[in-house]
Amino acid sequence: MERRSANRTTPRKRYTVDPFEGVPELQDAVAADEEDKSGGPVQEQDAESVDFQANTELPTGVDEDEDIMSGLEDEAAEVAEPSDAGDRHLDDEDSIIGGSDALQMTPSRKKRPAKRNNVPETEKLYTRGLTETFHNVAWPSRRVQLFGPLQEDSEPVLEAKVKWAADVTLPRRKADGKGLGGYHHSFYHGDAARTEEAKEGWRWYLKEGGKEAFGRRQVEQPITVDEAKAYMPKDIDTRSFVMGPVNDQKLYQLQVGQTVPLTEAWQTETPLPAEYKRGFMLNLGAKVQCLQWAPNQPGRNQYLTIAVIPDRSKDEQFGKSTAPAFTAQQPLKSSIQIWRFKADGNGYGDTGKHPQLETVLCTDWGDIKAFEWCQVPCDDEERLGLLGIVSGDGAIRVLEVPIPSDGDKTSFAHIETVAFECRPPVTLCTCLTWLSSTRIAAGCANGFVAVWDLPVSLNPEDSNPRPAIYSGISTSYILSIASCYPSRPHMLMTTSMTGYLTITDLKQPQPSSPAATAHSHRSRNGQPLLLWHDFAQCALSADELYTIRAYPVRRWLSTLWVGRAKSIGTAIAGSPCHPSVLLGTASGEVLATNPAAKITDNKTDTWQQTWFLHEWRRATEAEKATTGEDEMMADAQIGSTSSVGSNGLSRILEGFKAERVNLGIESKSLSNAKNGKVFHTIYEKETAITAVAWNPNLYVGGWAAAGMADGLVRVEDLGL
Repeated sequence: MERRSANRTTPRKRYTVDPFEGVPELQDAVAADEEDKSGGPVQEQDAESVDFQANTELPTGVDEDEDIMSGLEDEAAEVAEPSDAGDRHLDDEDSIIGGSDALQMTPSRKKRPAKRNNVPETEKLYTRGLTETFHNVAWPSRRVQLFGPLQEDSEPVLEAKVKWAADVTLPRRKADGKGLGGYHHSFYHGDAARTEEAKEGWRWYLKEGGKEAFGRRQVEQPITVDEAKAYMPKDIDTRSFVMGPVNDQKLYQLQVGQTVPLTEAWQTETPLPAEYKRGFMLNLGAKVQCLQWAPNQPGRNQYLTIAVIPDRSKDEQFGKSTAPAFTAQQPLKSSIQIWRFKADGNGYGDTGKHPQLETVLCTDWGDIKAFEWCQVPCDDEERLGLLGIVSGDGAIRVLEVPIPSDGDKTSFAHIETVAFECRPPVTLCTCLTWLSSTRIAAGCANGFVAVWDLPVSLNPEDSNPRPAIYSGISTSYILSIASCYPSRPHMLMTTSMTGYLTITDLKQPQPSSPAATAHSHRSRNGQPLLLWHDFAQCALSADELYTIRAYPVRRWLSTLWVGRAKSIGTAIAGSPCHPSVLLGTASGEVLATNPAAKITDNKTDTWQQTWFLHEWRRATEAEKATTGEDEMMADAQIGSTSSVGSNGLSRILEGFKAERVNLGIESKSLSNAKNGKVFHTIYEKETAITAVAWNPNLYVGGWAAAGMADGLVRVEDLGL
């Protein structure tokens, strides 16, 4: 095999500025080097160096006449700024000090790609097992990275995109002749799967003793209206607000428990269309903590479940505790209200029949922090379903709720014991979600996640059942938790005060291990909003810059921007019947958008539409001084009396058009930026939207509800 000399034949580069000029100790070495280059005697080489050069073979594919390091010169000629040569083996006279001037003096030569370690140019570098190039790639590559290589992985997403591509904000009520638009369940969970799940998923309850266990262990006692008043907290008796056309808004004053149709504020001499503004405004008297529609209700009766929390002092809630978030509340009185809304034969809201308060479930568990209905399909016509509850005392419970009687009388019941109840030791439950008809999960204040199997936990000998899974997913307080049901019920998502969104595979023997858990990029603040969007196979959340972020389930490390609000997000809701998402904000705005198209095609425009805007102001000094006698002038025009806002005054604005949103990161594209600086606006707390929900029943999939911090609730059919 032929050998080659280490002597270079290509022209050597010179320093543009000699950094060693003027140093006496280096003058002899410089002179000797110049003599070698001018043809003088060559200095003797070290024997070890000669031996190394003689035994070094040429890399494969390198021509003998080509300098092995010549690629560095070609590469340097292409660089506009000084490069970091610390990671490369440069020649002894290759300058990293001369800067761009030295590079510009290099003679122009034919550009050739640098050859490093014989790595083919077509080979890509990967981290985390995924290519880093993701945005602006072709659909085949994007499909594999987001959804998977198989057809069954991505085909349901494409079906959803095609079906609702034209519904950029709100869904259409009915599909057109081509089957586009309308309501439809997730394409990952077809009708056959839903039928099988409704039959086999509830076998433990209907045929294996689960129903009997709930009936035996859940104890309720009927109470009177006067007794129930202590369990229905309120901050005020009357809420005043204006609503209607912007140039002709009308004043309304609702007592606690009263309702008013939306159409009343929009009545004109010309009759309104039958489907126009089908909905109601309710006053519940205190901040709406959470609300959700009861699932599996295909009939005309639809039930909205609501829990409110009044203003309480810290001493009233936690006594002298110095860590309220980690301390169980005192046994405060609270309640869960179930309201019935009527639908007509076409699925529209029946404005001729006002909502009826059907059932009030009274408890002594502290404030109701969160609740969630089991969404698994079920054909049981005797009950609304199973309702999971997390309360202020730190426990998680499951209630069996029967279907209320279709009458005009409200029933009140005090819950004394339940069939399933668990209090984790030394910590508190903070949030919950259903994984299936048999499994329920809760996040804890210590960063752990607990999962219970209900058929096993109903053992009458176990008063505080142990969870089937209890694993430390986070190092800090878990803010929210959500299941990837129905397509991936074994996947569990959590957010915590660490700032990470975490996804966990519960099939793994150790859910907290790196093999079972993935973390997103860290946010500066903990993100309390979390939603699983089954149509797009991603999680949705809102960050501190008001941006709606999507986290693909197969590429959790990446973040896709699919929307942007004008203030901090406070509530988020998705629907199992269509891909539209509602986002409530601290400014009282409720936005609607469809992120499905943006997930599959990054170049698609982002559209948003404001459902309504809620604003609240404090009472003026004149209003506070006015007697309450004039406050009873309901339906009066604005300004007819100075006492209408003695408890504060709210305003509802609506009729917003859809708008294209710029998701750029430039400060000029942000609504909270001025003169290059980003700021946050502080709003009155009563202005905020605190809870939003879509109706999960296909027949009325366009019904939406929003609760506000001042106690108002708006329910409207948003189907187009």
